[in-house]
Amino acid sequence: MRTSRLLLAGAGLAAAAVTGSAFTASNTVGPSSAGYGEGSVSGMTVSDIDYVPVTADATKLDSVVFTTTQDITGKQAKMTLKKASSQVGSPIACVVDSTFSTQMAVTCDISPDVLFTAFDTVGLTVYDND
Repeated sequence: MRTSRLLLAGAGLAAAAVTGSAFTASNTVGPSSAGYGEGSVSGMTVSDIDYVPVTADATKLDSVVFTTTQDITGKQAKMTLKKASSQVGSPIACVVDSTFSTQMAVTCDISPDVLFTAFDTVGLTVYDND
């Protein structure tokens, strides 16, 4: 009886060894990278938005000038226009003034010009280009 238990235990170990090697042989994992980062996002205060119409046709928007009371020197900006939550065209690259005293201007030139009726929301994103 003792021999049959020993033989049965040996057979079980052999089966586990064969099964274990079959599963591990099929797992190949190549080199990979993973990471996680987190940063704070602070708000920006826009104190004024000036919509500049086209001189020859006041129904069209030529540019938008945002005024901020924060120093955003060295930052980049993009403006987005939306109509009923759908984006109108592509985001527009803007020019950030290079000097700050008590306020800065961010100018977004629209080309081609857009009808004022083509949008109902304007958004400005200011970011580091790092």
